[in-house]
Amino acid sequence: METFPDWLATQLKIHGWSQSELARRSHLSQATISRLIRGVSEPGSEACAGIALAPNLPLAEVLQHAGISTPKLNQSTQARFNAYLGHLTQDDLEALLHIVRQMSRNK
Repeated sequence: METFPDWLATQLKIHGWSQSELARRSHLSQATISRLIRGVSEPGSEACAGIALAPNLPLAEVLQHAGISTPKLNQSTQARFNAYLGHLTQDDLEALLHIVRQMSRNK
């Protein structure tokens, strides 16, 4: 199975992004992205949420590649969630990311 650093590096190539571009789009620091790609740091739920946000990937997919178990969403629920994300403004997406951070800290 592909490691998270390899998967993340592949995502950069697929989207034609630099580490800095992914950092900007994911609202993570460039240093965090670098550490994740080098395998120095393990991704947490907050980093995964930001990475999913950048290219509008399903969060469950990113969490799976990160080795973080998640409750399975049925395909219909996942599709609706992704559709809603596509209609949010950048400010709304940042607010949602903040909520996800808070929820993950409370677990």
